[in-house]
Amino acid sequence: MKSFAGIMSVITMTLLCSIDSVNAYVSGFLKIGDTYTSLDYPGATSTVASNISESGLVVGYYMDGDGKEHGFVKDGETWTSLDYPGATFTRAYDINDVGQVLVDAAGHALLKDGETYTPITYPGAYATGATSINNSGQIAGSYFTTLGNPCDWHGYLKDGDIYASLDISGAYNTLATGISESGLILGYYASWSDGGVAHGFVKDGEDITLLDFPYREPRAINDAGQMLGYNYGPYSYVGDGESLALICFPDYVIGNKVFRVDGTTARGINNAGHIVGSYSYYVHVPEPATILLLGLGLSGLGGVAWRRHRRGEQRSR
Repeated sequence: MKSFAGIMSVITMTLLCSIDSVNAYVSGFLKIGDTYTSLDYPGATSTVASNISESGLVVGYYMDGDGKEHGFVKDGETWTSLDYPGATFTRAYDINDVGQVLVDAAGHALLKDGETYTPITYPGAYATGATSINNSGQIAGSYFTTLGNPCDWHGYLKDGDIYASLDISGAYNTLATGISESGLILGYYASWSDGGVAHGFVKDGEDITLLDFPYREPRAINDAGQMLGYNYGPYSYVGDGESLALICFPDYVIGNKVFRVDGTTARGINNAGHIVGSYSYYVHVPEPATILLLGLGLSGLGGVAWRRHRRGEQRSR
């Protein structure tokens, strides 16, 4: 005969196995102080917030029901979709207060200014990426010159029409990922001397500060020197080189649905310390059959307990 613990084990396993775990979703977020707010483009199946301007304009990209990616600009409660003509996908990576947007259109870096798109191409590069722009119009990004060579990345700064390459001495890859309003350039590099582990760096004029663990792959920086990045785990961080805090969108419940967050990526920060990014999550919903099985199981437990009680009474007589 099964014990009480054994019956409870069966019911528990039935309950757990009957929970409906949907595939992971992705939503954007805005963090102001300790408050997290989800950002979801209306009707989208997933949303990523890439960056935020000093005035609070948010850019990013979303996926529609057909699986196509579109860029967006969010100004207050107004969402505007961005699509480069003829591109298979469009992503918006950064925006300044003038409204200039850095766009990736199917692998091509572009500056959107009003209705005009201008290519961003480092001279002689095979491909160029643009990831950050400030209110002065300075752009930070990366490029490579040899197709198929994963060890050929270089950072750059574009100021007006002038491109300046950026390489950390001894590194086989250098990528520039962010630029602040005052011109601080953030990025990361890898060298053979330490097995290709990524390290961060900050460039202030001609001075370069190298950053060790946990400042791997930093992504954005503001004038206060607050840096965002992630360290090969489910959390992101914000730090200034001395102190460090984790960024993790919290789990939440809506009705009978439990939203379990399994990863948070911080992507953009402004001088007010407002942070945007994205988080992935699973939705857990008890199926109706689960409730029925649980009820039947508990009823069965009641019957077992009653029968045992009756047998005990009969033995005592």
